[in-house]
Amino acid sequence: MVRFIRLPLLEPIVLELELELELELELELELELELRCPKREE
Repeated sequence: MVRFIRLPLLEPIVLELELELELELELELELELELRCPKREE
């Protein structure tokens, strides 16, 4: 039951971490896509 009392304090940190992770994943995906199909330079 103690956990529920501390949750409000932790929530912003968890949310921030989730956001950072999401951003990192997006960047990684973009990089991977660029590597797989490089833009054609004509």
